[in-house]
Amino acid sequence: MAFANNDGTWASDQQTAFNNIVNAGRWEGTPDGGAGVNENESADWSQGDKSKSLGRDSASADTNRKVDWHLLDYQSPGQVNRLVSALVGTHVQLPCVDNDDGWSTWIQAQNVGITDTGVIVFFWGNYSGLCPSRDPGPIGHACQSVPEDGVWTLKAAIPSAAKSAIAYSVREDKFEAACKKAGKVDNSKEWREWVDKYHQKYHGEPLAVTVSRSGPNDFGTTVSSAYTGVCEKMVGGNHPYGYFVPYAMKAYHGLDTEMVIQNSGQECTSVWIYYRQQGLAAFAYAQHIESLAPGESLRTRVPAVPQLNDTDPWLGAAYITAGEPLGIVVDQTSFDLYPGSYDRGTLLSHRAQPWKPQNDTTLYADLVYREFSGWSASIQVQNVSQSALPTFVTVDFMNASGDEILFLGEWVDRGGSKTFYLPAVVELGFNYLGAAVIRSHDQIDYPANYQSAGQPIVAVVDLKGGGDAEGMDAQGGSYNAHSLSEKEWV
Repeated sequence: MAFANNDGTWASDQQTAFNNIVNAGRWEGTPDGGAGVNENESADWSQGDKSKSLGRDSASADTNRKVDWHLLDYQSPGQVNRLVSALVGTHVQLPCVDNDDGWSTWIQAQNVGITDTGVIVFFWGNYSGLCPSRDPGPIGHACQSVPEDGVWTLKAAIPSAAKSAIAYSVREDKFEAACKKAGKVDNSKEWREWVDKYHQKYHGEPLAVTVSRSGPNDFGTTVSSAYTGVCEKMVGGNHPYGYFVPYAMKAYHGLDTEMVIQNSGQECTSVWIYYRQQGLAAFAYAQHIESLAPGESLRTRVPAVPQLNDTDPWLGAAYITAGEPLGIVVDQTSFDLYPGSYDRGTLLSHRAQPWKPQNDTTLYADLVYREFSGWSASIQVQNVSQSALPTFVTVDFMNASGDEILFLGEWVDRGGSKTFYLPAVVELGFNYLGAAVIRSHDQIDYPANYQSAGQPIVAVVDLKGGGDAEGMDAQGGSYNAHSLSEKEWV
């Protein structure tokens, strides 16, 4: 259904046509809503002609409004709407690439759209600390046409000096020219011009991208992990941009945190990292990174400073801000840096979570263990409120039938975090395999009876197993708990 006038008028024949298509189940809208309601529920065809069509892309929301539909300058008859998901996009950041010093990286990109698409990946080298026009810019690129539902795996094409990357999809009919031009990009200015000319105007189908890395840790143990690429919907939408890291550790039971922070904007930015120790009510230390060029990533660990227990073990959370959007991968591994450091033998990776306008107060952890074939889990929950309010968090543990068998509750201060460590939850017994629902609850202030909503939360789930008596974990994994808003997108 296309609203032809697009000027606020609404003729009777248009109303009749709109009612007919809604009643036939071919469109969602409000019958007899009039111009004030139905114009927003229609699509704009004011610039349309026989060579064009209406469609949706990865930037479309799911509000059934005119803004969800875009005028395409090619025909797409009979095509269905693609899935709108937070995990796919046409511009996917890959903050962490390791392809030297015994490390190897595989990048796998799948076309999850409705037609063939071109995929072009730009690579950046080590963090330079410089801004355009002094920064090095991209150090290489790779191109591939990927059919609908097809997969492209990159390994040999990744430069050995690459430390970060961004994957772009480009419309198939523009792919050859875009790839040829990408080969001539020598600096950040030319890269921005390429993005404006080829990706912004002719972006292709949405991509789902995963990155797998494997190599020796500080102790010589081969470790590996994988993470999903950071697409447009995962970088947040506010300025300054804010990101939350529920788990930040330094020599904590043999584990350390390294944050890999990539600038996904088109301008240079500084970055601030605020650390807060678990159980304390205020941020203890602020770390400043002066300059981060577009496309580059920097790697930083929890500093060994007096405010963060020097070289002694430390557990807490972090809040990261910047003037440009960021993509952040958080690694948990063992560094041989401090007295008493030892090897846990794992590399666990997850994404930092952006602050966003919708308040996620319900999260889902779809796989948790307690003493199941040597595996156990821990759940780390962070209060990401922009107000000064604490929040009461419960974790409801479910069995395979979906029945609640136990719940735990903790108060979590603003910006702070709490650990729900399942090996200590003896009530779950041995051989527990299930799921959990994590909720932030409304609060009532007595005696005034003032009611406030539960504060937004994020959570990370760690899974470790197969350990030995020396504390080595033979295997491990980590994932971001899924929010209710992500469930509603699908």
